[in-house]
Amino acid sequence: HDYHMVLALAMGAEFVMLGRYFARFDESPSRKVRQGMNYVKEYWGEGSNKARNWARYDMGGEDRLAFEEGVDSFGPNAGKLKDTLEICLAKIRSPM
Repeated sequence: HDYHMVLALAMGAEFVMLGRYFARFDESPSRKVRQGMNYVKEYWGEGSNKARNWARYDMGGEDRLAFEEGVDSFGPNAGKLKDTLEICLAKIRSPM
């Protein structure tokens, strides 16, 4: 939700993590899937088991115990980023 960014900045955050936010747009590389009457986009955080199982994290060495820290799920497709970006920026600027 856009207002989460405003709340974080108002409470003193210097940055916000927006991976899941951007993953829902058409421009993200994740696949778009139809669920029922809606389209959703696949999302996984870098701390999730799905991300860790990719070959890019295999640096060799010993296997060690690791805990999943991220999530993998589906989020509602938000269409084109350019159609939403100006509205989002206006919501962030408005309370400042």
